[in-house]
Amino acid sequence: MMPDDLPATFTSTRRDPRTQISSGVTTLVDGKPAQLVDLSAGGAQITSGGAIRPNQLVRINLTTPTRSLRLVALVAWATFEMSEASGSPQYRVGVAFTAGDVALVQDVCREHGSTRS
Repeated sequence: MMPDDLPATFTSTRRDPRTQISSGVTTLVDGKPAQLVDLSAGGAQITSGGAIRPNQLVRINLTTPTRSLRLVALVAWATFEMSEASGSPQYRVGVAFTAGDVALVQDVCREHGSTRS
């Protein structure tokens, strides 16, 4: 659905601009490897081989060459899919941060990504 096709009552819930993460950030969700797709001050989109469900509280560790962040997040949505790269099953999830240092998250966005909508 394109933005012009959205119903008049539709309101976006996005509060912060997303930053697509290119490289340089190692991601763990509840101690298991994951891939950080995009990041904002309020949350992230992540893919993971491990099962992650909506309304689940997760611990996220983001590690770069210069810093390590520990965040807590609530899973807002989750979908199951096959990875385009490997053909393996994975979960794609959107999370909202509930605890962590927003200033450090914004630093990671500036250092490791490019802004998108």
